[in-house]
Amino acid sequence: MPKINLITPPDKLYNENKSLLLISPSNKIKASLQDVLATIQNDVNVYLYELIEHDYDWLFSIVNSCNICILDCDNLDVELKKIESYLISKNNVFWLTNSSVMQYTYISNQRVFDLEWLKGEIENYESQE
Repeated sequence: MPKINLITPPDKLYNENKSLLLISPSNKIKASLQDVLATIQNDVNVYLYELIEHDYDWLFSIVNSCNICILDCDNLDVELKKIESYLISKNNVFWLTNSSVMQYTYISNQRVFDLEWLKGEIENYESQE
């Protein structure tokens, strides 16, 4: 059985596991990730960012260090909406929205519609040991 580490601000974990960051995930996204994690065999770090009082230093640090970041655009608060385009512009950020018209497709082609693709990403990850 794989080890899944759940990490929240201000903590950080330094190991060779694949690291995922969820930014303001809805309950549906959390449940979807839970389904994905139930099928994997590799250890994984899951960072969760859903604060009322934001810790931007931690968030930017984790976005830059995680392998994959999932941004739920529909669930962002007013403060995070201000940095949404910056986050989407990062190569490791995959974003979800229910909106049919989204200007961010001009910035990033990493829009996803579910988390099923994560199964392969986590399973095919080789640590740099």
